[in-house]
Amino acid sequence: MIGNLGRSCWLVILVGVLAIAIAPMTARADVLADSMAEFSGVQGQDSWSYGFYDRTADVDDVYQSTDFQEFSTTGTFPGFGLNEDGDWDYLDADGISSLNPPWTTLSPTGGHPNGTNNTDEHWAVRRWVVEKSGDLQINYDLDTAGWTNSQLFLNGDRVLVRTIPGVQPRMQESVALLNVTAGDVLDFIIDPNGNDGVDTTVLQMTIEDQISGGRLLEGIVHASSVADFSFAGVQGENGWTNGYYNVTVDTTSEDGVYQTDDFTPFPDTDFNGTMWD
Repeated sequence: MIGNLGRSCWLVILVGVLAIAIAPMTARADVLADSMAEFSGVQGQDSWSYGFYDRTADVDDVYQSTDFQEFSTTGTFPGFGLNEDGDWDYLDADGISSLNPPWTTLSPTGGHPNGTNNTDEHWAVRRWVVEKSGDLQINYDLDTAGWTNSQLFLNGDRVLVRTIPGVQPRMQESVALLNVTAGDVLDFIIDPNGNDGVDTTVLQMTIEDQISGGRLLEGIVHASSVADFSFAGVQGENGWTNGYYNVTVDTTSEDGVYQTDDFTPFPDTDFNGTMWD
């Protein structure tokens, strides 16, 4: 009886040892990039570059990778450089003090765009060059006191747009990109959504080499009713035309069923500077 008990105990111990030996190890994701921890005044360090897009000066008004302008490091002022806090900023002739407008800045925690109410429209752009081929998960932290858009471009194609209204709580989100290639270019953008005002924006990202629940980005975002809205009141800009359907007239004199030719564009005089009204 004692002998049988001894064999049973050894069996339990043996099974336990085997279980430990063959238990699969869960691979941990490597953090490939951290926009806050790796923020630098050196262009290209840790594969990050810092600059802007001058939308006002862009003839076709469509962002492409080649539209990215790195902040200059030549030390010519007034011009872009590092301010006294170590942020990328537009500086006065002394090369230290901020000179606004433009309000275009990038900092460890995010940045600030420049709106059409302050001369040219600038988008603040933080660029990261993919270091490792495979799948990526991007973990976002977003917030603003104003009303801005966060956009993500992959090799010049827009794959994500997020409007960040200051009225809502701070946003955290994870998204996934499949089969990226080392050398691909990711542009993380803050745009002013028209005019700027209190538009300092938190835009922080960590980029990991494994997907653990991020929403899959599967295609190009060709249009966004918010990010592409014309704050100049130009009908047809970015492919959008704004108007209305007069249900009463159509019901009285026609069939009362909406068709494309029932659409009536707003006249230019109906734009009040921020909306069609």
